[in-house]
Amino acid sequence: MAALRRIAAWRPAVVVAGVVLTGVSLDLLPVAGLLLLLALAPLGRRAGDRDRRPRTVTAVPGS
Repeated sequence: MAALRRIAAWRPAVVVAGVVLTGVSLDLLPVAGLLLLLALAPLGRRAGDRDRRPRTVTAVPGS
């Protein structure tokens, strides 16, 4: 998605940093969780926006 420029280029790096932090120490798990939330939250918001759009219905002749 970063290659398609749908998300910022720094977001994949933040995901990797969050995963690496969990491997370094479990004491850093809250920090890793916040990093993953920071990186992935906009993806959920965009999916929600897409679901709120009004749907158009096309009439099919003869039905």
